[in-house]
Amino acid sequence: MPRKKFPNLSVGRGEKLPVSQGAGLTEKGRRKARAAGSNLKAPTKDPKNPSHDTRHSTIQRATQRVILKRVDE
Repeated sequence: MPRKKFPNLSVGRGEKLPVSQGAGLTEKGRRKARAAGSNLKAPTKDPKNPSHDTRHSTIQRATQRVILKRVDE
């Protein structure tokens, strides 16, 4: 089954947070994206939550790879 196109999300409709509030999707935005076939998870801001460390370190490693790739060029 082909994936649907990612939905057009808006701050005005309450699907995204403005940059002044930290950006990112709201629960309403994640529901709309999941309906299109995405597997988005809510952010974890609590360092005591085990999934916070896992996702945070994964993002850090990916960012480091991009930075190192740019330095090598």
